[in-house]
Amino acid sequence: MEILQKSKSTVLSRTEIVAKISHIEKKTPSKEELKEALGKELKTDKNLVVIDGIYTEYGKGRSKVIAKIYESKEMLRKIERIKGEPEEEKKETSEEQPKESPKEEVK
Repeated sequence: MEILQKSKSTVLSRTEIVAKISHIEKKTPSKEELKEALGKELKTDKNLVVIDGIYTEYGKGRSKVIAKIYESKEMLRKIERIKGEPEEEKKETSEEQPKESPKEEVK
């Protein structure tokens, strides 16, 4: 695995990574396999890694990976939508609008 670009986003408490992986004569790695590999490479917990995309170069056995690594689980939950976790209920802040009265038929 070769890390091509690494940028830190202090506002969102995360590091954004662009990496290139080689998988000649093998299938494209799954997101879980990439989470583990990035976690080991960057010495962080794999549960803080979010894979945004895997883009394979057709016929070359290489893929480009775009990932985000968060500093804490709280920031990850705040920003990313995690599969399997219930969504927070959105409170309606709009005022109740009066219902329109039925219109009279014109003859």
